[in-house]
Amino acid sequence: MIMKKAIIIFVLILCVSLPLFPVQFLVSPPKIEADMSGKSLVTDSIIVMNRDTTNLTIKCYLKDWGYKNGKKFFVFPGSLKLSASKWITVNPLQFELLPYEKGVVRITVQKPESVDKFEHRSMIFFESIAKPTKYSRSFLFNARIGVPVYVETAPKSFDGYITSMNVENNSIKVTYVNSSANRLYLNGSYSIVSNVKNDTVKT
Repeated sequence: MIMKKAIIIFVLILCVSLPLFPVQFLVSPPKIEADMSGKSLVTDSIIVMNRDTTNLTIKCYLKDWGYKNGKKFFVFPGSLKLSASKWITVNPLQFELLPYEKGVVRITVQKPESVDKFEHRSMIFFESIAKPTKYSRSFLFNARIGVPVYVETAPKSFDGYITSMNVENNSIKVTYVNSSANRLYLNGSYSIVSNVKNDTVKT
C-alpha cells in the first residue's frame, strides 16, 4: 500500500515538473457571417499568424456545434439538422508558417438549392501539429482556435418580444425571445419615469 502511494506521488511530480511550450498563433476574423438569403455562393478568407519563434504547422477541419444545458458541444460535421459544414470548403487544409509569418486560408460557402430558412452554422478549427522535442518525451501539446461560421438563409428580420421584466438585487432582469430566423445582437437601455411629475428620473 505504501509503495502504490509512492508511485502515484512520483507520477504527479513528474507531470507537474514537465515544462510547457504553448504554440502561439492568432486567427482573424474571430467569426464569419454569411448572408445567403439571395445568394448561392459566398467566399471569405481567414488570416493565420504565427507568433512563435519556430516553424508552425496548422491543420484545418470542420465540426458541427450547438448548446446543450447552456454548454457548447461539438460533433462530427453534418451531424446536426442546421449544419453548414457540408457547404464549406477550406483551402488549404494544412500548411506551414515560418516564424511570425502570416498565411491566408480561403473559405467558400456554397448553399444547396433547397434549404431550411434558418441560420445554419459550423466551426472551423485551426490546430497546430505538435512536433516532438527533447522536452516533450511522451507528452505532446496541440493548440487550437475555433472560428464559428454563421450562414443566414432567410431574409434579415428583427422580430422578438419581451416575456418578463422584474427587479432582482438592484438589477433589472429582462427575458427576451428572438422569434426571427436570424441571430440578433441586442443592446439594452432603460428609463425610470416619475408617475408624479411624468419626468424621466434616470436613463
